[in-house]
Amino acid sequence: HLEHREFFAKFIEDRKPFGTLAVEPARLYEELFPEAVEGQLKPNLHLLIKVFSAITDCLITAQTVFREELTEKNFQLEKNAESVLLDEVRDTESIIQEKVFPIPTVNAEDLSYDPVATIHELKLRFGAIAEGLAKSANFHRYHCNEDSLYEIRELCSYIDDLREEILETYQFNQSIRLATDEYLDEFGSLRKLDGDTGAKFRLRLTDIHESRVKNNLPIAPLSEIFNYHLNPKHRLPLYFHSPEEWKPYMVLDKREQERFSLIKSTPRN
Repeated sequence: HLEHREFFAKFIEDRKPFGTLAVEPARLYEELFPEAVEGQLKPNLHLLIKVFSAITDCLITAQTVFREELTEKNFQLEKNAESVLLDEVRDTESIIQEKVFPIPTVNAEDLSYDPVATIHELKLRFGAIAEGLAKSANFHRYHCNEDSLYEIRELCSYIDDLREEILETYQFNQSIRLATDEYLDEFGSLRKLDGDTGAKFRLRLTDIHESRVKNNLPIAPLSEIFNYHLNPKHRLPLYFHSPEEWKPYMVLDKREQERFSLIKSTPRN
């Protein structure tokens, strides 16, 4: 028993089966091998099934919400879908924390602000926990059938595929969103930052453009971003300060065109 326990601690330290997640080897050993002191070195299959089932259910909900809610024209969740997913996440986190080890929890505000990134992160975390548990259970002798991980791996892969479908537009949108959040307030006015805020905003947008050109990334997704993802109050300021190469992809409505004509001839602030 003592030798087995020592080997397990060394396995966790050397192999890091849970990646960057912090693990308490002593507690995990007690949970995975509760009868080891009596000479029974088989892992706790009931524990593994419970955790794997919880992770599977959560990933099923995550991929369903992603598939039904998140598209190139929408990167936000409806409140009901957000609530359903968050409840499932909290249940899974609770089981892992009670039965395995403490883990970072998904921030509800992050899920609301950026569900694409948050679902990706929880998929990575729960997938790593499932894989790590299987490796830890099998560290010495093969007792845990890893076929039980098949569905989890498939769900993780499916979530990756869904994310990949919108990734180009999403990443472009995120770079613009960070810039507009930094330089514009919620009403579309330039924030009062040190120096010439307008010039800094234009430089930031130019840097985004040049980075995309350098990496052979298309500008065309800007049409979707401009029409579906921007704060409506940010449309005209973005158009006004953006590189000329972007303007063909941003179609102003009649009222915005009139306002643009009025401000085009005035000094930039």
